[in-house]
Amino acid sequence: NLEDLTRQLLDVEDEIVIIGTSLGGYYAYQLLNKNANIIGCILFNPCFDVSHLKQFIGTHKNYCTGVEYEFTSECFESYKNIEISTMVPTKVFLANNDRVINNIESAKFWRDKASVRWFNGEHRISNFDDFAEDILSIGNYFVI
Repeated sequence: NLEDLTRQLLDVEDEIVIIGTSLGGYYAYQLLNKNANIIGCILFNPCFDVSHLKQFIGTHKNYCTGVEYEFTSECFESYKNIEISTMVPTKVFLANNDRVINNIESAKFWRDKASVRWFNGEHRISNFDDFAEDILSIGNYFVI
């Protein structure tokens, strides 16, 4: 997935801000290392430690399409090879009732890497209206 996203960004010449949620947040942060046009990153309840993903190995259903997919052990192992290092302006939004990602550990991880903002909610965000001002204040977007 990360390789596919990286290829998609190769043709983008404008400065962009990447927005990602959960594992998409993990991907978004990884893309900072791969494209100089990325000037910012907005992450919602981003995955920061892949070790907890092991519990999700198996068959799942895409929430949007309803299509089943397999999260394999090989896919899980591939996440361990990704590094988080590049710094660009990053905003991280953490839900106070997240039951998927440990929000306390996430806040510790991101505190020196990003501007962290807490919000009332859970892991999955169904309405981004409350975040519109923050999102629109930055620039062009590539949403993951």
